[in-house]
Amino acid sequence: MTSSSQSRTTRVRITMERPFRTFGPKLRQGFLEDLATLVGVTVEEIQDVSFVRGCVMFDGDLPWAAAIRLDELTGSTSTKPASEQQALGDFMITHHITRIVVGRGHNLLVVRRPPGGRPGKDLVFVHGWRGDSESFGLLPQWLSEDFKCRPLVYPYPTGVGQHSPSLVFLARNLDNWLRNQELASRYAIIAHSYGGLVSRKFLVLQASRREPLDDGLARIIFVASPHQGSTFAKAGKLVSWLNSEQLQELSGDSPILFELNEEWQNWIALNGAGIARSVFGTADKIVDAASAQGLDPEAIPIAGANHTEIVRPKFRTDEVVKTMRRLLTEAGFGEEEEEQKRFAGEQRL
Repeated sequence: MTSSSQSRTTRVRITMERPFRTFGPKLRQGFLEDLATLVGVTVEEIQDVSFVRGCVMFDGDLPWAAAIRLDELTGSTSTKPASEQQALGDFMITHHITRIVVGRGHNLLVVRRPPGGRPGKDLVFVHGWRGDSESFGLLPQWLSEDFKCRPLVYPYPTGVGQHSPSLVFLARNLDNWLRNQELASRYAIIAHSYGGLVSRKFLVLQASRREPLDDGLARIIFVASPHQGSTFAKAGKLVSWLNSEQLQELSGDSPILFELNEEWQNWIALNGAGIARSVFGTADKIVDAASAQGLDPEAIPIAGANHTEIVRPKFRTDEVVKTMRRLLTEAGFGEEEEEQKRFAGEQRL
């Protein structure tokens, strides 16, 4: 290798699906150390480093040889030793990486995505107990138009006097259903009521999957979800014709719910509290505010909304629609197109 190639650097951009505000100095230093180890340089050799929003994007100059190394690692896995594949996989999982862009200007330009993630964005809706694909009204259409993404409404059997699978089975089925939909590498979830429990169980199960899906999650929004159970569900257990396994799981004294809350605290500790937000209605007689808050210290009340109307807004200008739009925007869910335009412009310089 010539001395000129040794002194050359190549720009690298790495996109991470994690909350920017929780990506503090310790996590940044850990990311740089892991990147340096992966490509065989010291942290000091990574120059002109910056971290920008969207959710978190790393920009930095790598020595030419290190950039080549990163390009080789992110290329086809068929010729790489298993140890190198494992090292790259661990790096991407640890730091929630969804895209690596190597090169700018006269240097090489290679864009890589992790395997299994379809380009684009998906917005996933999970309805509540006794709900269906129509539970959200026009909300999926409006938000998908605003964020230029695909809306996915997960349908599952629920209710009284019919086949109603348990929480664990539904969470595993949601996992399978999303994989069959070819879930995008970048997605968000809006979960209503019991659907919030299903979504939380789905996410904590990813720790045991060979190809976890939670790396691509930008945000999950819980709407009137009974994190601590529902008094209605507890009362319903006393009525024989109203009782069902799903209703039992919604009760505050449910062992399934107790275990899920413990698992969820661990998942949040790994992924950051900012990724999950809670919204509830002040006129909700099914799920009280304390239960709907969950682990969100800034849970948002929607004035006058009841348990079902809160996810069936009448107009695009309704408070709940504006709130959903803002929470998704704050998570960087709508910034991918602008980020792509900015980086494309850099290539033309």
